[in-house]
Amino acid sequence: MNKTILKNKYKKYKMPKNMLFAVIDTTILSKDLSNTELGFYILLKAKAGRRVIDGNQLRLSTTVGKLTTQINWRLGTQPITKMIKKLQQLKLIEIERIHGKTMDIVFLDDEQSLLKNGYFKVYGHSIKAIMDSSNGKQTLNYLGFYAYFRSTIFEQTKTSSVYDKPLAYLVNACKTPESTVRLYLQWFRENEILANFFVRVMRTETNWYNKYIYADMHDCQKLVKYIDDGRYGSVITEVLE
Repeated sequence: MNKTILKNKYKKYKMPKNMLFAVIDTTILSKDLSNTELGFYILLKAKAGRRVIDGNQLRLSTTVGKLTTQINWRLGTQPITKMIKKLQQLKLIEIERIHGKTMDIVFLDDEQSLLKNGYFKVYGHSIKAIMDSSNGKQTLNYLGFYAYFRSTIFEQTKTSSVYDKPLAYLVNACKTPESTVRLYLQWFRENEILANFFVRVMRTETNWYNKYIYADMHDCQKLVKYIDDGRYGSVITEVLE
């Protein structure tokens, strides 16, 4: 195993100054949402942040104009308005009050639903990195894919912070062609949004294959330890990059 790559790849990585995250109900993944619409919901939820006081529902005050500007959306405001209506129809949000062009978006999930159905976290530093490296509809598509990726991460242990599953698992989760998933993952690697190692894995004594193993960037050292320990998941024989 190439210990030099393993040791040095993320040696200089600095942890984000804050680890803010949004909590997403897993039932969102079974809703009738396109990847773009899912990404839009993730954007709204992340912008609402943690502004919940005394058990009140999470809310976000914004305008369609602000949203289009924030993601450099160049397709006009109509698609944004249409996505808001779609989220309303699915009872994921409601517009409680509108004054002028400002709307109060209220998120309808609650703590009991999260405890019953499960949840996953999407991290602010990763969402910012996605938004800094893309524009418009592509930003929302990447955010949607990031949500699917995060839904596979449970975080209870060092090992569960790592995506060491077959690519088909993620393909099935997001119901997206394998070729598209590969392109998404390539983009996430190139823009350093997901920590990753390309490794050689032994299937049998005479049969092996190469694959990527991933984690969110703030878990890069957990990813290093996961591979270095050699006790989990795949039988990794070599780190290639």
